[in-house]
Amino acid sequence: MNVALIGAGRIELVAAAELADFVLLVQCVDIDETKIDALKAGSVPFHEPGLMELLEKNRTSAAAAAALLKHERLSFLDDPYEAASGADALAVLTEWNEFRILGPSELKRAMRGAVLLDASNAFVPEAMAAVGFVYLGRGRRPEGFGRA
Repeated sequence: MNVALIGAGRIELVAAAELADFVLLVQCVDIDETKIDALKAGSVPFHEPGLMELLEKNRTSAAAAAALLKHERLSFLDDPYEAASGADALAVLTEWNEFRILGPSELKRAMRGAVLLDASNAFVPEAMAAVGFVYLGRGRRPEGFGRA
């Protein structure tokens, strides 16, 4: 599974590192090019116990998969549409306004799958559903989803 994760702050970066343990590929995107460059170089812009080790593990343990897939299991980008390219799911964990203005149609066209986890409620559910997303927003449970 390929997941595009929007945001590379403390919460998002921990989530990206953890997700890389469970899914095949995680592409983490942020608008701060300096932060992305630092992450690509192996530097974490803040202290979070165990994060550096988890990031290293998921960047280096993907060597065998990378030979087959031509990707690291965890990568960092500054273009959300590039991160969404081929993704099975898109997770939006940041509330930055720069990500609220992303085009739903463009995101959906870039993706292979249709799942959108909007933990920051950045998008209008009806607009995302209109272009074919299965929209899961924080506190917004779709009809027929989850427990009865």
